Amino acid sequence: LLMGSLCIVHDGSYMVDLDSEVCLAGLVIFCKISRQTLKCAVAEQSEEAGNYRGEILGGLICQLILRAASRRTTSPYKAVEIHCDNKGVIYHGNDPSRPLLDDQAQADALRTLKHLVQENPFPSVFTWVEGHAVEHKGSTNCTLPERLNDTADNLAKKVLVAGVASQQFIDSRFPFEHIRAYASKKKVTGSLRLAFEQHWGYKAARTFFDKERILAAENFHLVWWKGLRAARKDFPKLYWLWLTKQVSEFSGTNRQLAYWNTSVDPRCPDCGCAEENTMHMTRCQHPGRKKMLRLTISSLSNWMTDTRVDPVLVDMVEDFLLAQGQRPMAECLSIDTPEYVNLAGVCDRIGYDGLVEGRIASMWLEVVRPMLKEAGLRLSPQRWGRDFVAKLLNITHKQWIFRNSKKHY
Repeated sequence: LLMGSLCIVHDGSYMVDLDSEVCLAGLVIFCKISRQTLKCAVAEQSEEAGNYRGEILGGLICQLILRAASRRTTSPYKAVEIHCDNKGVIYHGNDPSRPLLDDQAQADALRTLKHLVQENPFPSVFTWVEGHAVEHKGSTNCTLPERLNDTADNLAKKVLVAGVASQQFIDSRFPFEHIRAYASKKKVTGSLRLAFEQHWGYKAARTFFDKERILAAENFHLVWWKGLRAARKDFPKLYWLWLTKQVSEFSGTNRQLAYWNTSVDPRCPDCGCAEENTMHMTRCQHPGRKKMLRLTISSLSNWMTDTRVDPVLVDMVEDFLLAQGQRPMAECLSIDTPEYVNLAGVCDRIGYDGLVEGRIASMWLEVVRPMLKEAGLRLSPQRWGRDFVAKLLNITHKQWIFRNSKKHY
């Protein structure tokens, strides 16, 4: 710091297939005179984990270490050049006095980084370095910052895997953080306005679901709502418009159409023996509908088997879905393992209609985590959960397509 001989590089790492809620930062500080090196890496678990957050954490750790080394504020410290391959971090680091936007992502980490840059007794100059340059050009053709960036990247990936395996992470309450906001006992990492809107939306949705007898308020927290939101990225907007109508019982079933036009027969156009509402969509006993149901359930079972889920759980889900709401999941379980019994009980509280509309229990992620790890699959529990939601929704959507095709064509 006194001689201005430091070369500092930090890099972030994020492997969504390993764990979508873990990111990591690697840091390398090298003295060009003494030739000594300091290496550091930290893993953080957060719902807002991502490459960008990992890059910000790298800058944050760098500023904390340099802060500890520069407490003799009377010394004439020289400017510190910090190399990073993320232009967002460079932009914020080089303009620490600029206020953050209202909807700024990773606002908590950026706010603390900018505060430390302003407070530390030396100028920080953030400079861009090409990422993965060693892979492209070879080590001998790279500059010192490019080689150190490769070191930081490899260190970050190694510690990320170790952090996920050990489930040991840093505390997200950063040192010298001036403000922390919490919603539902969770720290807000992004826009405060968006966080409070989501908090209000959660409460409003819980009240609506309870009032409409879709899901009791005391069971609302059991659902993996984040996964249902994440699954939206896999489908077009109109697909989710259909799901919204399906859940709120406003899709164009014959019962709903009969409310608007009394000449419409409210019975099911396929089986003809029941009033057709949205719940009937997956309960219809028409032979064609039953065949379509078995095909989609078989597709789900095959996928669960391919992802190395315990056959006991595969059979439990298959039998429960084939029963079309006539049996609780607990009765479909062939062995009385406490963990599986607990899972079946939670799923029964959510209900059959909840399952075929993509509302899976958060507990599924913890149950399948050791299975995915033992199988050595590059599939995180979160990614598995998103695929599970999508395949459950496919069961109901295929029934809707079959019904409309038969009725109209």
